Amino acid sequence: MLLWSNTPAVVIGRHQNPWIEADLKYFYHDLGNLNVSFLTTQRKHNRSKNLDFLSQCLNKGLGISSVVPNERDDLILQPSGCKVSGTAARISKGRAYHHLTVLVQVALDALKASLHSSLKDKIESNATLSSPAKSVGYLGQKASSTSVDDVQAMVIRDFQSQFDHCQTIEWTPSELDKDKYVGLYEMLRVLNSEEWIYGRTPRFELSIFATNIDDFFKVVVENGRIKESLHPQFPVGTNFRKSLAASKFY
Repeated sequence: MLLWSNTPAVVIGRHQNPWIEADLKYFYHDLGNLNVSFLTTQRKHNRSKNLDFLSQCLNKGLGISSVVPNERDDLILQPSGCKVSGTAARISKGRAYHHLTVLVQVALDALKASLHSSLKDKIESNATLSSPAKSVGYLGQKASSTSVDDVQAMVIRDFQSQFDHCQTIEWTPSELDKDKYVGLYEMLRVLNSEEWIYGRTPRFELSIFATNIDDFFKVVVENGRIKESLHPQFPVGTNFRKSLAASKFY
């Protein structure tokens, strides 16, 4: 099991469109979320078991009984039904990865703003769309003094109790020697690159109303570059993100 937190980030799926899923002008800074990743063999992969473990751990540790899994493999707070944990999984080559978020102390206004795209209704795409929860909450609404460190300690304690021997290793960025972890830093470089974040975006069409011609114009984008356009601010072959940032439409 891997426990981790990061700043600042809006995390989307590999086959999703960042222009639809997030407000890319907005950076959401928040360490009030704990990420929990279960890494197993494919044979031992069991979402329900992981969700039950985490909900029971949180209820026991916080002295409540309101954290429950739902049919979408989220964790919600009862009776409000507010989502406090989302889930994602991947199985490949005999290995399995089950990832969950746990919202502990979160600025909800900032979170909601970061996930609202002003371009969403202007884009046509076959990219996978997210399915937003009707309402979002966090554990601090039930236990106000709870911190991410508190929840992390609960999860580690209960996870270790399942085994006769379970070693805990804590890493911080300063301890990751660049010479020793060359492969890791290469992955970080790729994942932070323009090509990875925007350059693999599935093909989409953007329609924007131009007041000077009193009509809509269409921009077709594929792999982060403009493929079709009749508007002078969006020349064919240019980087879409940079053209959009320089325009008056965003």
